[in-house]
Amino acid sequence: MHKAICSNWRAALLSGLVIITSGILTLGLPPTPALAGCNSGSNPNTDLLSSFNCQALATGANSLAVGNNALAVGGSENTSLGTSAITGGLAAGSFNTAVGYGAFGGSFGGSGNNTAIGANTAATGGGSIAIGGASTTDNAASAGGQDSIAIGINSNAGTADGDGVPLTQNSIAIGTNSNAAHTNSTAIGAGATTTRANQVMMGTGSTTYTTPGITSAASKAVQTGPLQFVTSDAGGNLAGRTAAELGLASAGDVAGVNSQINAINTQLSDINNRLSSLSTEARRGIAAAAALAPLITPSAPGRTTFSFSTGFYRGQTGASVGFAHRLQWSTPLIVHGSYSNGGGGEHIGRVGFAAEF
Repeated sequence: MHKAICSNWRAALLSGLVIITSGILTLGLPPTPALAGCNSGSNPNTDLLSSFNCQALATGANSLAVGNNALAVGGSENTSLGTSAITGGLAAGSFNTAVGYGAFGGSFGGSGNNTAIGANTAATGGGSIAIGGASTTDNAASAGGQDSIAIGINSNAGTADGDGVPLTQNSIAIGTNSNAAHTNSTAIGAGATTTRANQVMMGTGSTTYTTPGITSAASKAVQTGPLQFVTSDAGGNLAGRTAAELGLASAGDVAGVNSQINAINTQLSDINNRLSSLSTEARRGIAAAAALAPLITPSAPGRTTFSFSTGFYRGQTGASVGFAHRLQWSTPLIVHGSYSNGGGGEHIGRVGFAAEF
């Protein structure tokens, strides 16, 4: 609606200002620190309050209007560049900029700091920006909400009432035919249109989305706490939900499964510890067996021999001592024994006798 308001107001204002300008020039009033002119044709004029030949008019202090029917009215520090470009407004709006044919940077309620760039663009909300010209006002970018931004052909950010007063604020529309008509809303992509306040709308029903970084290690590293599923309804509204919320399992089921998983993990940890202990014991036993002292036969009856030896197996070390004694019998008879240890509680022993016939 504010596009139509801007167009109608521009025509009415221009007609009235032509009459006022004629009166100012007839009375010979001293010019203000403003500049207006066409700077083209056979009769350029840039040294008066207005350039009547092309109806350019700058009324505010430090304002500038350049171009046929260009207007810089209302407050101060307004700049209009282009045919029919208008800055200012029905109240004393200042610091407005309009660049392009028919561009309108101003307001209907006195707020300034509006910027309109492109043919027929309109920035009227106060602190608003409109970029994206078109051949008609209906297709140009329009920012009617306070502190709103519209970028793209036929983009629209914010709404205004019948008098042009902003009804919404802080809206952003980026993309051809994008529309952010709600407070604190953002529309991104061609045809994107918000439906409620505090909403970010991206694209349309035919839009596809690609986010290569979503599977990266960096993205996963910043996630904390329990993970959730991202769900969408038919309208594309996104939300994060747990399995219980989706009806895949009740909260009790999830808690029970988690308890069982924790118990299994505990048992697996215990099994791993036991396997590690058994592996160590086996290696020590093998090292002790490898170190078991051999039998050394005494040279004569009544003599005793002693021996010491070591053994090694896969990082474990065994040590062994042994003895043998030859009895003083008519029949040669030897008793012997040995002991070996691979470390810790792994003990190996051996006793026996030997005879000669």
